[in-house]
Amino acid sequence: MTVITRFAPSPTGYMHVGNVRMALMNALLARQQGGKFILRLDDTDQTRVKPEYVEGIHEDLAWLGLLPDQTISQTTRRGAYTAAIEKLKTAGRLYPCFETAEELQLKRKTQLARGLPPLYDRVALELTPEQIQEKLAAGQVPHWRFKLLPGAYHWQDLCRGESGAEAQHISDPVLLRENGDPVYTLTSVVDDMDEKVTHIIRGEDHVSNTIVQLQIFEALGADVTKLTFGHYPLITDHQGKPFSKRSGDFSIRGYREAHFLPQALLSYLMSLGAGKAPLVYGDMEELVAAFDPKAYGRGTPSFDEEAFKEVNRHFLNQMSYVQAQDLCGAAANFDEKFWMLVRGNITTFEDIAAWQEALENPENCRCMDADVTQAAIAFLKEKADVDAQTWDDLVAHLKETTGKKGKALFYPLRMALTGQEHGPQLKDIFLFLGLQETLRRLEMATQAKG
Repeated sequence: MTVITRFAPSPTGYMHVGNVRMALMNALLARQQGGKFILRLDDTDQTRVKPEYVEGIHEDLAWLGLLPDQTISQTTRRGAYTAAIEKLKTAGRLYPCFETAEELQLKRKTQLARGLPPLYDRVALELTPEQIQEKLAAGQVPHWRFKLLPGAYHWQDLCRGESGAEAQHISDPVLLRENGDPVYTLTSVVDDMDEKVTHIIRGEDHVSNTIVQLQIFEALGADVTKLTFGHYPLITDHQGKPFSKRSGDFSIRGYREAHFLPQALLSYLMSLGAGKAPLVYGDMEELVAAFDPKAYGRGTPSFDEEAFKEVNRHFLNQMSYVQAQDLCGAAANFDEKFWMLVRGNITTFEDIAAWQEALENPENCRCMDADVTQAAIAFLKEKADVDAQTWDDLVAHLKETTGKKGKALFYPLRMALTGQEHGPQLKDIFLFLGLQETLRRLEMATQAKG
């Protein structure tokens, strides 16, 4: 059996990390099994779909290296949905209902007041063909519900294990709105059947749809025993709040524009919920080999942006100059010497600008200890050039002449040379700047306030 998975985003906003986590799981499973990964745009809600969101999905997936093997759009599949609707009507599984939204709301309130579950009472099933025609002739437009059959449904979930529920505890769902538009519950099933999807990997918010969709699959002639489900907890932010495409928070577009590394994001997302610290995978092949769809627990994982930044920092700290040039493109206005100095002290490529400012603009330098600064100037003025030994000799000299050591010695030197409290090793900065620039900065620092 060829494993076929699908990622079905709705292009009604820019994708966030929660969306991409599902895309990643589907892509990794398909690639691990030598199968097929499908991108399906659930774009039937044309009132909210925008071209820039469609384009954003393609751009984000390309940036992440999650290119699909096939892309389809629901707006091109109206004929398939119409055929499925007619089949369900003919089989007596789709029936017209004429209650207004206000009437349905009143029914729900009445049931809740009586301590009853707010299930649809199926009164529409009692309508005769003549009564239906009378309502239609009077201009009433129905919505259409799917008639659920009683009984228990069970499936072995990749994340949740043995799962299931009783169909009689669920309301007959609306599959066709008054305006004639089919809802997600139906279109998703029709698409999965036509695409021959074998593994439906999605968020746990769709668990409640599963029994309904299993019955729709069967009503349309599918063999549900060949389907595998995996319902995974939705990730939240560090405050436990769900992500929203409308808010724009944690958007992939934002991370892409901020020059985070896609492999860092993928590594971090794959680790979420797997019960272990974030692991770092160098490329897609490593991710595919390490992926285990059964490794994720049922607890709700949170996206810790600081932990993600640490993963991104790890990648940058190991990155060669050639790789950095390739990723920065035209923005790579730094040489190899500079990159090797600062790469261990940046979290994203955006941090490069701050270090360029610090290392190119001595006006930021500050004198925090005049004794240390003046002693360093006097020592270096006797030198013709500097090397690694010169630095060691300078430190030994300063310890002897000032009596300072540790932070009391190195902090004033760091502030005098860079104006930054933290950064690369001082010895490396010293060698990067060279003798004349180091002296210039020390002298400028003595003239600046600490």
